[in-house]
Amino acid sequence: MKTLLVTFFFVATIQITGINKPEAEQACLVESIKTEYCEGWDDGYEAGYCYNRGIGCIAPIPPICPVPKVGETEYKHGYNRGFVKGRRDQ
Repeated sequence: MKTLLVTFFFVATIQITGINKPEAEQACLVESIKTEYCEGWDDGYEAGYCYNRGIGCIAPIPPICPVPKVGETEYKHGYNRGFVKGRRDQ
C-alpha cells in the first residue's frame, strides 16, 4: 500500500511540475516535420507511379511514409523520395 501511495505521489508531482514538457514540445516538432514530409511522400509517390502513363492513370494508395533521413524535413524532400519509389513500383 505504501508503494502505491509513493508511486501515485511521484507521478502526480511530475505532472504538476511539468518535467516532461520539453519532450512534449520536441515530439510536437517531430510530428510537424513528419507530417509535411509525408504529405510530400504521398503526392510524389502518386506522381511517380503515373509518370509517362498517360491521362487516366489511377495511382494505388501510397505505402506508409518512411522515416525521413537526416536533413530531410521539407515537403520537397518527401516528394522527391516518393516520386522515385513510385517510379520503381510502376
